[in-house]
Amino acid sequence: MKRFSAIILSAVAYFAASCSGDGGWTYLIDKDLSKFRPYQSYTGEFSQGRRPVDEEGNVRQPVGYDVNLNDQWTVLEQDGELVIRNSGEYYGCLSTLEEYSDYHFSMQFMFGKDKYEPRLNRTRDSGLQYHAVGECGVRDPYFSWMTCHEIQLMESGTHEGEPGDYHSNAGANVEALSEGPVQGGFGKYVAKLDGTGTWNPICPHGTWSYCAAEDKASPAGQWTQLDLYCFGDKAVHVINGNVVMVLRKSQYWDGEKDVPLTKGKISLQSEAAEIFYKGLKIQPIKALPKEFEKYYE
Repeated sequence: MKRFSAIILSAVAYFAASCSGDGGWTYLIDKDLSKFRPYQSYTGEFSQGRRPVDEEGNVRQPVGYDVNLNDQWTVLEQDGELVIRNSGEYYGCLSTLEEYSDYHFSMQFMFGKDKYEPRLNRTRDSGLQYHAVGECGVRDPYFSWMTCHEIQLMESGTHEGEPGDYHSNAGANVEALSEGPVQGGFGKYVAKLDGTGTWNPICPHGTWSYCAAEDKASPAGQWTQLDLYCFGDKAVHVINGNVVMVLRKSQYWDGEKDVPLTKGKISLQSEAAEIFYKGLKIQPIKALPKEFEKYYE
């Protein structure tokens, strides 16, 4: 596997970033991204559901696994912290080697300046994918990701989407505490966490829909804190300390029936926009925090 380009780090910084820390946390970033595996599919504009073709009309093959063309994924050091930069040039993802269940995952993200087709004139977009299973590019319409749930990461204040939205990929589906569908918003539900929401199926049996969250992200150029709590078939999305999405009945459509989806890899999405990540860490939990119990009563 080709190693990722990185700056030279001191032994102390390397040790602190790569081992388990206080409170049972395991830190996921090291200078070689040794806990992750990259997948690159395509760059440039191509139609959803149709693989791109070359000048002769032949279907192009994706770049594939374990390649890092044009140093799309690199590790930097900023203010003494390790930071992952994803240029966004190729659609794809950077996924953990390990699978996880029943955990609290934490990180910070911030968008950069670079954009690529097909998002040159659109909002910068990416995602944190979880319970990711199977192979990349087999079932999803962009030929880039696994079957998984996704916390959408999007520039704040654009209203094309909000950081914390729920999206499914390749047959994953849930029930979201929400209202909807929204009139005029095809397949769109909106998280409703004030006690008046109801449980609505999102992407049942592989059909398309999604659930929008309230925008609680930081302004452009500032880091946004993301926390994800998963326990059993439940998940809670938290942005800058604010609960923005509450989910249950995590499952996926296997082509014949819905089956439970409560374990999988964690994956950083690449979707035509430069984005930075830091502070990636995970710890096991034995239950959801008590402050979340009210949502499931």
